[in-house]
Amino acid sequence: MAGTKTLIFSVFVVVLIVIGITDVLINYEQNQCEMTWMFERPEYVPVPLSKAVKKKFPNYGLYVYGEGKYASILGDMKMIGVPVLFIHGNAGSYKQARSIGSVAFRRVIDKGRKFHFNVFTVDLNEEFSGLHGTFLKQQTEFVNVAIKKIFSLYKNPEFQPSTIVLVGHSMGGMIARALFTLPGFDAKSVNTIYMQSTPNQHPVVVLDSEVSEFFNKVNTYWRDNNNSTLRHVTLVSMDGGDLDVQVRAGLTPLNDLVQDSRAVSISTTHMPKAWVPTDHRCIVWCKQVVLGIVRSLFDIMDQKTKVIRDDPDYRMEVFKHHFLQHDGPVGYKHEWPSQIVLNKKTKWHTVKDQAFKWENDNLKEDIYVAVPVGDFDDVDTAVIVANVVHDSWVCVCELKEGEDRCTTCRDISSTGNMLPPLYSNKKVVSIDLEADDMATITHVVVLVSPLETTQQRKVEVTGEVYRQDVRHLSNSLPGLMEVIMSYPESITKGTMVLDLGRASFYKLKLYNLNHVAKVYSVKLETSKCTQPVPGDSSGTVMRFHVPWGNNDVYKHFEYGKSGNISLKVQYIPPTPTITPYDPDFQFDALPLENDYVELFVHLDPTCAYKLRITMSFKEMLGQFVRFYGILMPAFCVAVLLMTLVHQLRTISKDGVCPSVLDSIWEIKPYFVVPIALVIQWLLQLKVIEKKLSGLGLPSPDSATMDKMGIWFRGAQLSLYFLALAITTFHALVVSLVVQFNSRLLGLIFGWLPSSLYKVWNIIVIILCLLSVGLSATICGTIGIFICYITGLCQVLILCYQGRQTKDPGTQSKFHLYQTLFMIWMWLLMLNSPPLVVLVKSIESTGVIPILQNDTSRIVGTLSSLAFIFIQLSSSTFTNRSSLRQVSYIIHILVIMIVVFGMVMLYRVSYVICTSLVILAIVQVIDTVRTRSAPRPKTE
Repeated sequence: MAGTKTLIFSVFVVVLIVIGITDVLINYEQNQCEMTWMFERPEYVPVPLSKAVKKKFPNYGLYVYGEGKYASILGDMKMIGVPVLFIHGNAGSYKQARSIGSVAFRRVIDKGRKFHFNVFTVDLNEEFSGLHGTFLKQQTEFVNVAIKKIFSLYKNPEFQPSTIVLVGHSMGGMIARALFTLPGFDAKSVNTIYMQSTPNQHPVVVLDSEVSEFFNKVNTYWRDNNNSTLRHVTLVSMDGGDLDVQVRAGLTPLNDLVQDSRAVSISTTHMPKAWVPTDHRCIVWCKQVVLGIVRSLFDIMDQKTKVIRDDPDYRMEVFKHHFLQHDGPVGYKHEWPSQIVLNKKTKWHTVKDQAFKWENDNLKEDIYVAVPVGDFDDVDTAVIVANVVHDSWVCVCELKEGEDRCTTCRDISSTGNMLPPLYSNKKVVSIDLEADDMATITHVVVLVSPLETTQQRKVEVTGEVYRQDVRHLSNSLPGLMEVIMSYPESITKGTMVLDLGRASFYKLKLYNLNHVAKVYSVKLETSKCTQPVPGDSSGTVMRFHVPWGNNDVYKHFEYGKSGNISLKVQYIPPTPTITPYDPDFQFDALPLENDYVELFVHLDPTCAYKLRITMSFKEMLGQFVRFYGILMPAFCVAVLLMTLVHQLRTISKDGVCPSVLDSIWEIKPYFVVPIALVIQWLLQLKVIEKKLSGLGLPSPDSATMDKMGIWFRGAQLSLYFLALAITTFHALVVSLVVQFNSRLLGLIFGWLPSSLYKVWNIIVIILCLLSVGLSATICGTIGIFICYITGLCQVLILCYQGRQTKDPGTQSKFHLYQTLFMIWMWLLMLNSPPLVVLVKSIESTGVIPILQNDTSRIVGTLSSLAFIFIQLSSSTFTNRSSLRQVSYIIHILVIMIVVFGMVMLYRVSYVICTSLVILAIVQVIDTVRTRSAPRPKTE
């Protein structure tokens, strides 16, 4: 058995991982999304398709969304609206188009628009497109056919659109982009794409080689054709933040795939007038998110021609307004007044404090709240926050000598940005008083008007005029060692404490948040508030800003209350490496903004505040699970195969196979990881990379992780050590389960004669042959599953026999087969998607289909054949000399897993299959030699 310290360490690691999983699954704020509602019965009117299309795509369909009388009008299929096509994702439903269809329909009625949208939706049979690449190709082809059918429905000469808007959820977004790779697809027919929780950068999990090939093909096409066939296309990609545990935020951006001038990548936590995280399905129906999409749809329309505008720059300005920086107007405002004439009769109120709050509970007439920036010494910045409704709400002016108020001012409202809470109409502007166009400014003027009587809210204006070196602070976040060295004060009191006093605004530039697994918790403590009855928009707002991504997180806390916000990043931009083999390297390519993040704190000056920053260990574990959990199967298989290597070498030397628990830690990580590091370093050298790329050799997975922004030095060594602990715990659980069940089965069936074991061998042969046949014809995973059940029974029998007979040979065979059984468990899990797809197909069609391009067929067939020879051997191994050679081959294969199989998990299955086949071949050779060897003569 493994040592006590090893077992304790393994249990400790597993407990930490469980805490991390718990943090990912349950540590999130309450869902703040509002539901989208229909006022009439929703209907999905089927669009008739030709017999040829139905024959080619029998499980797919096309519908158009409608409500009430509008749905009945759609029945004649004479469309006169603007076409929008919703494409659902993995295991999704065409009915998910309801939210965007209903909101768009209701907005036309409410606003009295002279045009409307026809929202179409495709039924892709709820297929698991994220698990089976063949589905992705079929669905892309059908969507192409559906688009052609949609255009054919517009027969009225006055309403014949040339473009269609695509809205894709999850894998539906990838299908939308994949359309452009199809031969004959009219790229001009699509100029706008919205994507919700779409893993644009990389598949969430790569268990299917065809999924990987699909992504590579699509992303390569988009990288290569940005300036040609795709120049007219504008895209919006959004993720749901931490609440989406299926597609993490770091996979959704369009960085390096689409030019920044043609794409907006954001998180719903950043999205103005939303500011909420959403789970993977909630993002489809979340009202705040859907409203943003629909509003932008209306704003990119040409009111005269009633079609989507051709100008991509205009569409991008609209998208930036609705998804990045919302300056206040509900719709996009293309032109702002340069000058505002101030009414001489309107009251002029001048604030006197540098940090101020002006409010009025019952304002009945307009008023100008003037902030005299020229009256305060040594200031260079002003921040103003107000809940004024009007679009033009803030301006700057120069007060002439002899005048007591400005007569005109320059509008700066377009530089503002909305702030939570929702419906507060809270807006903020930040003014650089040292800018060239502000050199003569003396006043900032807030144009305040009475709020609507139905809103029942106070009018509030807060702000501050200050020097940046007082309010803009820079600090370095403490590292893990600093936190440990300052324990327990670092936990109880915080690693960083800032006394903010009474102020309106602070901006913190925080360094050292340079890894996705680092998480800090910021607590804003509020005290000594002087205002008894706050308004609806009162309180504090904290905004966590990451300069290299639009993943800002906003948190609003009610007046007088404290609150927390977590600081964590979704990815780190990869830093180019300098090598003597890269003559094209330019220092300008180095990212300059990936060394700090920012925290904006908007405060109410009638309260005092204190800010505490601590390292959040629980959320760090959650981040590790979120980003690196998907890599652990490869390392766990690597550890098990190295366990098998040690067992084979021990058999070749001593003739006895040690147990799994005694073998796991025998071959240390330095026998695997350093060699893998050298290989991947060599493969990334420009000279070698260019030569090997022509041979079809894939790039190491470390390069993929670096592009995803999650690579760090020591990653493979750390993950290997964790896999050692996880596998030890796995082996302990399997051993206990096998021991318990073998004893139980012994009590139940122990009275049966041992001669029946021969009958069991016949049953095993029949099951193995059946598994081979099913793997080769229907689905490879079926054969793997049958062999898994058979192997479990075989391990239980060997455990019982070894305990009864105390035979060293039987016990050695049990130890070896237990290791193989654990490896087989991983083989089954890694090849489970085809079986899931098969079961879903049986449910939908009622017949057992033969999966096209089943990636598990080869693995299942060969592994099942290998299973026959390995599991049915009468002894462990007789020819020991060959086992050491086999161990060296498996050792090399393990190194290949660490180099090429961390992310591309489907490759791990091929390594396992190859190892089993090699063992089976050796077993066959041993069996033939044993039976053909002459028996010793007896006198």
